[in-house]
This record gives sequence, C-alpha cells and structure tokens, in this order.
Amino acid sequence: MINKDHAITGATPYQMINVGALSHTSPLWAFIISIFVHVSFSHFIINIIMLGVLGHVIETEYNNYIYITIFFVGGLLGNITGYLLSDTAVISGASGSIYSLLGGFAALLIINKTINFHTNKALIILLLLTIMIGITYTAIGEGVNIMAHLIGLLWGFALPIFLYIIGNIKQYILK
Repeated sequence: MINKDHAITGATPYQMINVGALSHTSPLWAFIISIFVHVSFSHFIINIIMLGVLGHVIETEYNNYIYITIFFVGGLLGNITGYLLSDTAVISGASGSIYSLLGGFAALLIINKTINFHTNKALIILLLLTIMIGITYTAIGEGVNIMAHLIGLLWGFALPIFLYIIGNIKQYILK
C-alpha cells in the first residue's frame, strides 16, 4: 500500500506495480491503466497542469475525438516503447500522453494559418518555453521514460499534420 509519505516523496517500484504501473510482470490492461498511475503527488500535479493547459487548446482547435486519440494513443505508444526497450522498467504516468498533446500544440503552429508570431507572440513563446522545460526535465530527471516523451511528442505532432494533409487531398479531389 502507498502511504501519505510516499504520495509526496514517491512510491517504490514495487508499490507502483501493485497499484497499476506497467512492468514485465503486468497484465495487458496495465498498458492503459499505468497512464493514470503517478509516482508522487508532484508528478500528478505537473501532469494535471499540463493536461489542463494543453488539453483545452487541443480540444478547442481540433475536436474531442482527435484530442482523445492524441492523448491515449500517445500514452499507449510511449508505454509500449518503454516496455520494449527495458526489461526492468516500471512505467507510470501520463507523460507520453502529455507530450503528445504538446506535439499536437506544436502542429497547430503549422496547420492553423491564423496563428502567427505577431498576433500570438505569448502563445508561441509559452510553447517554446514549455518544450525547453520538458526537454530539460527529460534529460536530467531520474527514472524518466525518455522514449515515452519522444514517441508521444512525435505522435502528437504527426497525427494532426497527417489529418491536415488528408483533408487537403480530399478537398482537392472533390473540386
């Protein structure tokens, strides 16, 4: 069981596995459930803040289905990658999902022609600052699933770009 001290300082890998974190001894459902299991309260709070900020933008700019697809597939791909690359990893948290939302946010700068530096200076600076902080945290953080972050970021960026290209091809064909 995880007591209140471990909720603040971080649970042990064994405790994390007992509450749904992904390991090589986990059942298949842990690939999804582990997205909602966090090592500590601070890990949870950081992910919730990022989810609130990025999730609102992604859901507003795209739609609910794309938002949910970016979030869950990004987290799942990150978990699968971490699982395949390490025999000893205990994987938990929504970081792969959060980074996929960050990738979707970055894709907006290419897709949405109304977003430009002069009218959205603060938004673009915030995005770049968030990416820099995320990369720094990924590089220096202990026990961070770097591949989940990278795979999530790439997925979140690629899906909206792909859908945008497909939409343009459909419009061109229908003309």
